[in-house]
Amino acid sequence: NIDLTQDDLILTGHTRLVTNCDRSLIANNQPVVSNGIVVIHNGIICNYSSIWRDVFKQNPPSELDTDIIPIFLAQKLKSHSLEEALESLYQVIEGDASICCLFEDRNVLALKTNTGSLYYSGISNEYFVFASQHAFLKKISEKYLASQPVHQLKPHVIKLLSFDQPKKTNFIDLNASQKEKRDLKRC
Repeated sequence: NIDLTQDDLILTGHTRLVTNCDRSLIANNQPVVSNGIVVIHNGIICNYSSIWRDVFKQNPPSELDTDIIPIFLAQKLKSHSLEEALESLYQVIEGDASICCLFEDRNVLALKTNTGSLYYSGISNEYFVFASQHAFLKKISEKYLASQPVHQLKPHVIKLLSFDQPKKTNFIDLNASQKEKRDLKRC
């Protein structure tokens, strides 16, 4: 159970049309949680198979293109800054990618896009919301956020949101408990 009155809370959710993997497999759902990184990705990484083979010297463990992102970033973060790791990722991938990353060992949320299809709104550290569609976020802002302005994240700009207090970050992958369920009804 989450006590909203005692803790800071970050909720991530994602809806995405299937691009290159079997939509009936729960493991292909997002967010992807791996190597202490939570990733939400909107777009398609066309060369994810070749990145697995060329960079990691193995075959892809799944058809989910998003799987490459936390693995790649975790490796780069061993010797590079967060900004450098994200830049390296975007130099290697081919395709469209708007991503959000949360890091278990850092008090930061990172947003980056190569398409410009990422929008955000927020007041200092009170709240921060983002979406891949301007109209959707504008409606949320009008209804729940006192009509705060919606900003577009320009392509290749990194938006970092740091948290005030260092805290232990606990990731709860709600998909993990469902990974084995094959009869889940979805629409």
